[in-house]
Amino acid sequence: HESSRWLSLQVARRRGLSMGLRFPFPRGMVDELTTVLLGTEQRCSPCFGHSAMTWWLYDRLPHFLDHPHFAPVRHYLRDGAHIRRFELVTRIAGLFDQYQIYRPDQLRGWESARSIGERSNDGLATDTLPGEIWQALLWRALRAEFPGAISFVDLHAKIAALDEPQIAAASLPARLRIFGVNSLPPAFLDIFWKVAVRSRIDVYALSPTAEYWSDLRTQKEQLRAGGTFDDDQHMPLAASLGRLGRDLLEQLFAKDFQQLSERFDVGHERTALGRLQADLCSLENHSGHSPQLDDGSLEVHCCHSRMREVEVLHDRLLAAFQDDPSLRPRDVLIMAPDMNAYAPYVAAVFGAPENETTRIPYSIADQSSRSQLAIIDAFLRVLQLASSRFTAAEVIATLECEPIRRHFKLTDTDLERIRRWLIDCGVVWALDAAHRARLGFTPDSEFSFAHGTATLLDGYAMNGAGPRLHGARLPYEDLEGDHLDSLERFLAAMDAFAEWATAIDLPRGRRDWAQWLETL
Repeated sequence: HESSRWLSLQVARRRGLSMGLRFPFPRGMVDELTTVLLGTEQRCSPCFGHSAMTWWLYDRLPHFLDHPHFAPVRHYLRDGAHIRRFELVTRIAGLFDQYQIYRPDQLRGWESARSIGERSNDGLATDTLPGEIWQALLWRALRAEFPGAISFVDLHAKIAALDEPQIAAASLPARLRIFGVNSLPPAFLDIFWKVAVRSRIDVYALSPTAEYWSDLRTQKEQLRAGGTFDDDQHMPLAASLGRLGRDLLEQLFAKDFQQLSERFDVGHERTALGRLQADLCSLENHSGHSPQLDDGSLEVHCCHSRMREVEVLHDRLLAAFQDDPSLRPRDVLIMAPDMNAYAPYVAAVFGAPENETTRIPYSIADQSSRSQLAIIDAFLRVLQLASSRFTAAEVIATLECEPIRRHFKLTDTDLERIRRWLIDCGVVWALDAAHRARLGFTPDSEFSFAHGTATLLDGYAMNGAGPRLHGARLPYEDLEGDHLDSLERFLAAMDAFAEWATAIDLPRGRRDWAQWLETL
């Protein structure tokens, strides 16, 4: 992980040596602590993992659909589509996986049919939300089918029941440091708090302000609670942003963690960014006394696509390096909500500069293992594309995957031409009219790939004839003789994508699916 590498380098830089340090993720550390406290036999059973629960739910869900509480599920699956059922059970399995960590008490309540007030015929509270009832019935059926299996809920309860002598006798690490984590499930914090009897635990928590801010609420939250909202009461951004970090600090204060030190770097109020940082730190709102907003310290760009975002970023970085010769690439950190989504565009823009003078060294961190293994990423992208709406951006991103580029022999020039063709021909989404009909939309081919490729072929066939309508289409004019190879490779790729999109909708058994995927 990039954070662990950075920490190791910083430790080595300050102390001259970095060794004997490990940097597990919180879940991995919790698993290690659980093994130390409860023994090697006390581990989460595989049947409560996301993948196992997904397939169990896929197999068992149809048996529950006649139950009255499953009416919304039955309505959602009314057309009997296997893909829709699989997508639904994948989401349910994800919820059950999260419930074990974030809501263990709720799952224990479901298992014991504990309720506050009158119970229904299913042993659940009559005031329980409908969506909670059918989830509870599925969870109880899962637990009943594997009565001896251990879930994280069980491990959490067993650790909570340990007394101090039992914890003190365990071979726990002398010191743990929790660094770079902006949120922790309460169940994890419960386990760390138990271990703190024996081990020293240091938590490095980030906060935008030195003031107490856990009670701040957004305008919507205050109005929903029946109150009134006053913009001058506090810094609105502190209420609307950083909720995860705020919740973590509140949990730490609730556990009575001792605050050893605090360090805040207040921004310089001479710039727009410094004024914003200072206001956040003091929780003051000086919106009526803003500094000049064009000083370059804070910029907002509205872009029409991720690709354009990265292109603007690249240009702004080039300008920053030119304006400040002391600035180095290692001084720049780029953050995004989902780096996996931006990685192909970063590689396309930063990896293929116009010339060496505009090349910016870069590395992409925090990618999933899927993104780092190109062939796996390409395979999964093809599957996602085949079951998608086939937007122009999705097709381009798929064609840019290195294994797919090699398979269809696409060059950088080919991809640049394809991008321009799709824009010029107005291609937005869908393969053709039939594809739109399968997705439940009006069966027309406007702005589809079929319309775009037909426009390109008309343009090639009528090259030099001048602008004239061919049917309802105006042939594409900007096609040269050397573009034929690029066009052939693009059409071959689209034919393959269309074939896969048709094949993925066909019903198959599990073995047939495995064989088809292996062939793909």
